[in-house]
Amino acid sequence: MKKIILSLILVFLGLNSNSQNLIGLSKEEVTSFIEKTHPEYETPRWGVNRFGLDFAEYKDNKGNFVTYFFDDNICNYYILIYDNKFKKIVINTMNELATQISSLEWISYGKDYDTIMFLQEESDFFAIVISIRM
Repeated sequence: MKKIILSLILVFLGLNSNSQNLIGLSKEEVTSFIEKTHPEYETPRWGVNRFGLDFAEYKDNKGNFVTYFFDDNICNYYILIYDNKFKKIVINTMNELATQISSLEWISYGKDYDTIMFLQEESDFFAIVISIRM
């Protein structure tokens, strides 16, 4: 169990720091970065969401998901998806990394921009939506 918890925290921290740098980059730059730095991810599933934004959904061999959303070919936010059994661990990690500003929202203040993290709860999973605030 300790290995699972540690792995989850490392995945969250790794994706958060790596993915955060991808906001503002083009589809080609995001795809290239993921291919080079995350060989554990399968070929992305591309699509268009209900708001007309293109997305690339990546899944690794452990069932973790990250989805990047693009507006006019530029990544403007991403979502991390977890099983509900990891909610407490992820929330504790976000409390360590950022300042909680509401029951479902955190902010991490940066030099160039601030990162907003929003927890979205579903019946059998939860998601962390991460975007930047200039």
